[in-house]
Amino acid sequence: MMEFFKKHNITILCLTLIISLSSLAVYNYFHQKDILLQQLNVDTDNIVQSVTSSISKFSAIKDVMNIQDLIKNISLKLDIFEFRYLDKDGIILNSMFTEEIGKKFERPNFDISDKSKLGEFYQDERDMTSVLAISFPVNRDEELISIVDLAVDISEFDYTSEEAKEASIQRMQTDVTNLVNSIASSVLTSLSIIETVDFFDFLNNFLKSTENIVEVAILDKDGKVTVSSNPERTGKDLGKETTQTQRGFMVEQGKDIYRIIDHIDPDKPEGSHLMLLIDATSYVSNVRQMLYTAIATSLFTIIFALTIAYSIYRINLERAKKENACLEAKVKERTKEVGDILDNVGQSILTVSEDLIVNPEYSLTSEEIFEQKPAGISVEKLLYQTEEGETTFKDWANFVFGDDRLIDMDGLIDIADKEITITVGEKNKIIHAEYRPIYEEGSEKVKKIMLVLTDITQQKEMEAQNAKEREEHEQVVKILRDQDSFFSFLNDSKTIIQDAERILEKLMEEEMDHTPLINELFRGMHTIKGTAAVFSIHNVSLLAHDIENTFNDIRQKKEKIEPELTEDLREKIQKLFDNLEGVVTTLGQLVGESFGTGHKVVKVKEEKITSFRKLLEDAKASDSIRKELTQGFRDLLKVPIGRAFRKFPEMAQLTAEKLGKAVHLEVIGGDLEIEKEIEDILSAPMTHIIRNSVDHGIEDPSGRAMMEKPETGSVIVDCKLEENHVVIRIKDDGKGIDPEVIKKLVLKKGFMPEAEVAKLSDQEAIFLIFHPGFSSKEETTDLSGRGVGMDVVRTEVEKCGGTVELESEVMKGTTITLRIPESIQSATG
Repeated sequence: MMEFFKKHNITILCLTLIISLSSLAVYNYFHQKDILLQQLNVDTDNIVQSVTSSISKFSAIKDVMNIQDLIKNISLKLDIFEFRYLDKDGIILNSMFTEEIGKKFERPNFDISDKSKLGEFYQDERDMTSVLAISFPVNRDEELISIVDLAVDISEFDYTSEEAKEASIQRMQTDVTNLVNSIASSVLTSLSIIETVDFFDFLNNFLKSTENIVEVAILDKDGKVTVSSNPERTGKDLGKETTQTQRGFMVEQGKDIYRIIDHIDPDKPEGSHLMLLIDATSYVSNVRQMLYTAIATSLFTIIFALTIAYSIYRINLERAKKENACLEAKVKERTKEVGDILDNVGQSILTVSEDLIVNPEYSLTSEEIFEQKPAGISVEKLLYQTEEGETTFKDWANFVFGDDRLIDMDGLIDIADKEITITVGEKNKIIHAEYRPIYEEGSEKVKKIMLVLTDITQQKEMEAQNAKEREEHEQVVKILRDQDSFFSFLNDSKTIIQDAERILEKLMEEEMDHTPLINELFRGMHTIKGTAAVFSIHNVSLLAHDIENTFNDIRQKKEKIEPELTEDLREKIQKLFDNLEGVVTTLGQLVGESFGTGHKVVKVKEEKITSFRKLLEDAKASDSIRKELTQGFRDLLKVPIGRAFRKFPEMAQLTAEKLGKAVHLEVIGGDLEIEKEIEDILSAPMTHIIRNSVDHGIEDPSGRAMMEKPETGSVIVDCKLEENHVVIRIKDDGKGIDPEVIKKLVLKKGFMPEAEVAKLSDQEAIFLIFHPGFSSKEETTDLSGRGVGMDVVRTEVEKCGGTVELESEVMKGTTITLRIPESIQSATG
């Protein structure tokens, strides 16, 4: 056989060329024929589109009227929440939400089969919004044509009284009724237009304005000709099969015809069809001419091929040999280059197939990361050391390699673990993982997954170290800026911790109602948590929050007071104390040994010292002078109240940012001088009041915009001296306290019997926010939810002989007034 090919290779080559070139000529014929047919189709498509577009424009007046613009023009400034235009069977023809069009309208409060409910208003809850809704019938001669479903936003009335809400809704019903009547009138008017159109005149006029069109006709869904430019065909039944979309040639009355049957509206395949007959004489003539040309071309190419076939064969053969040799050399070179890149890329690059076994090809860095050769090992075992992690990865991989993915590939990549902690020997490494699917050629089937793994352990350690240094820097700045407040907090914390130790002993020894003692523990830990957060001592704040959790479990009877529990609390409280001492030690190392010794520096005005010196010079005088000396000494130690409050604007802003709010806090009367003891007393109550004002009082920007308030909330701290009392009023412009809401929460939490709650006045109800354990928040966060903050306020203020007053107006804001004796010594003894 090989000898035969060697002997007749030129003949075989010539025959091959002849067949190939002849085939090319035949292909060229059919290709040109297809081009002519495509051109014919393009021309006819334009004609069909022109006719169907004209017909659809008439139909659109009836079926898809621009009711949206109609509503905008006559909506009477109503806040339209939802709008739909339905046919009589409830199919959505038009909607504010385009994805609904063509679907069946379903609503729990709306039954399309119950026609008696059409035209009646009802209030509904849609997408968490209160709406006034109506499904209004469009009737013509007592026949239901269509339905207008309209919903208007009435959520703004939820905050008004029932009487005002009812009156507003009554007025709105009148406006909505006028609107739907206008829509119904427009629909009926449009229907009358479409039904008077004479399609026969339209088709004839269209036929006269075009060339090569023999006939234009419209068929119904059963194949019956409803109207045609040829009167003889009108009314004829062409058969149901005719309504199938089709194109083809036919001969009619000795003439070559190209017939097209297509949907007038592609979205309604069961609707009317357009039949178009076009004169195809020129097309058939051109096809015949191309056939003759193809035959002649084939004969010529056969002769030409026999002449040059051998020469071309020899030239191509030599060229192919050279190119193959060059290609093989390049492949070897490129293979080596790819290997060098993989071995020096600095990342682990490996691939797995559906069995999740690592393939033999991988980058050299893979061995450095896993400290072994990964080839042949299951990738989930390399990445995870737990059975749960391996199972989760396998489930994810099954979705990736599956044929019926319910989630697109980008979505699957997004849910995969991006950071994975692996254990290699005794070391933990943090790996950043990227996943890249490799598809089968010409298919969406995943053939392999490429994993690009990067060791980011050092990067994470540096980020953690930087975060710790930033936190320490922030902590140092805040403490040094307000050292007196910090040392007051430190002393208060030590007292609270000592009291906690005492109370824990008492809880173990006595069989009694522990609620007051637990509340006292709560107040102390809540104060430490809040103030520590102000100074950015986050480890103390978090530990105090954890201790609060345990106290809360005890108060709710979830935990019993047992030796193991109290011992655990003692250890945590001791750790709390150690952390506070650690802060002092660290700051001492940074700013000098004198820091943390407990000595405080009090700034005194020069004129005070001069006045006190004169009193000392007259010390031999009467008792009144000695009283003045005593008072003068006390005045020496007085400090401006603004110094004690200078941390609160920043605290309010940070709290607001954490909650997604905007707040501005202003201190008025900051030059009022108070005794140092009062400054210490005010620290915890003011912290809780301001955090509560931002958390509970001030609304988020969107809520304030709905109430026509500035997006930035306002908290004003006004300090005055009235009748030998330091008076501090904290006023916010938030949502206020609703007494009815407070009463419901009191009943829910079981603080008071229902009969006693019913007797409460509004003022008595809102004052219950100071009750131990009361909170308006359902969930507990690191900011609120324990019901401790306002309890601390009242307890600390009343402890020094002061009083707390509360005024609040719904939607307007809340004012809390603290009255503390000007002299703590006189108040307490």
